[in-house]
Amino acid sequence: MPYAICYIVADGDNIIEITTSTSISLPDLNTNNISVQAVNEFGGLSAKGIAEVETSGMESIDLNAYKIIAIYDVYGHSLTEAVPGINIVHYLSAEGTLKVKKVFVR
Repeated sequence: MPYAICYIVADGDNIIEITTSTSISLPDLNTNNISVQAVNEFGGLSAKGIAEVETSGMESIDLNAYKIIAIYDVYGHSLTEAVPGINIVHYLSAEGTLKVKKVFVR
């Protein structure tokens, strides 16, 4: 983020980390509520953005087999459908639980 001097990483309203790095390793958190805010040199905060969680491997899912709740791009912008590149997909699993996956579309 231009002019950012550091970033605040939070789980809901609880601050987890304040860092100058654009990526960090977090403990295994059982939450989908991780957000990031940029801090400028005057102490101003950006809007909260959804944190992109890296996984150790890629896995494929059939987007047509699930009820998709929402799709976002890597910047947190809501999309109406998956687009080429990386998409963050919120969907209901076969068991009816909410899941979030990072999906790469060719």
